[in-house]
Amino acid sequence: MKSTFQKLYIKLSNIKHFTSYIFLLGFIIDFVTLPSPDNSVSWIIGIFYMLLVGTSIIAREYYSVRSLSEKKETYAGYAYFATSFFLGSLLSFVFVYYFRSSDLYASLPLILGLFVLVICNELISTRSIRLLFDTSLYFLSSFFFIIFLVPIFVGTVSDKAFIVSSVITILYFATYFYTLTYINKVKINFYKKSIMISIAIFLMVILLFIFKILPAVPLSLKESGVYKSVVKSDNDYIGEKEIKNLIERVTNYRTYKVGTGEDLYFYSSVHAPTSISTTLSHTWEYYDDLSNEWIKYNKISYKISGGREGGYRAYTYKSNLKSGEWRVTVRSVDDRVIGRYSFRIKVVSDNTAKYEEVKL
Repeated sequence: MKSTFQKLYIKLSNIKHFTSYIFLLGFIIDFVTLPSPDNSVSWIIGIFYMLLVGTSIIAREYYSVRSLSEKKETYAGYAYFATSFFLGSLLSFVFVYYFRSSDLYASLPLILGLFVLVICNELISTRSIRLLFDTSLYFLSSFFFIIFLVPIFVGTVSDKAFIVSSVITILYFATYFYTLTYINKVKINFYKKSIMISIAIFLMVILLFIFKILPAVPLSLKESGVYKSVVKSDNDYIGEKEIKNLIERVTNYRTYKVGTGEDLYFYSSVHAPTSISTTLSHTWEYYDDLSNEWIKYNKISYKISGGREGGYRAYTYKSNLKSGEWRVTVRSVDDRVIGRYSFRIKVVSDNTAKYEEVKL
């Protein structure tokens, strides 16, 4: 059995770009199978991946410095492949939940970042550079994962949760790098380079947080839309939706007719893990063609308690509308974007649009 496994390992290791295939395989598996962030299985899987990546890198360094036999060299090879697979899995975990918790424009940098990482993975040929790449990516993925995990335990998405996440990350990786230097004192100077890169990554993530670029994980926008009216009926919300013909659905998908003096309602459903209670807001903005910028009209806040499968539902409305481009942004208590709905308003003196009631 052991001999068969070793033969399979040798065959696979001779496949060109195999480490990248392993990296992507770990990514794809999690992208398809990961459950809702409210499910405790999700963060248990994340912790499992994070520990396995760290263990694999440490085992790789342990056997590489002691590879005095073919057997230990083989173990070092196993550790390399394990690192690639579980690092891909940890990265996919981060990507999936950050993608679910943000608007497309916010998740686009993560998509591009993944593409760049796969290319870098292909270009790396030496073990020393590979170690720098893997430890840096491990630090980045773990930091993002801890930022995702901590709000579930502290019960809020706020500056406090981010500070706690930062402290945990520092303590964890201080222990991790100490272990590496203990295993191989010959490469201490090289590990110092990894530490410096990790510090640079740490500062970069802090800047992303300060400038509100990081999504408000683990919150996610499940549903949103614009309606003529929204009312609560028992445990349901009923909205009046404008009826559009086929041509209007294609050419004016998000254009809404509003009569002079009429209100317009925005509805959203935000999913939050059961343990989280926080404050969200709807920010209504209008695009001013003269100044070429978005003008904030009003910001309406409301409190939520997580755990509802369909998300925590809320609606706000706006009066005194004018024709043009509008958007409503759903934000967390620390003003980070959870989701955004953009649309166009056409104010008419005689609103002849037809509406139908829909259950939200």
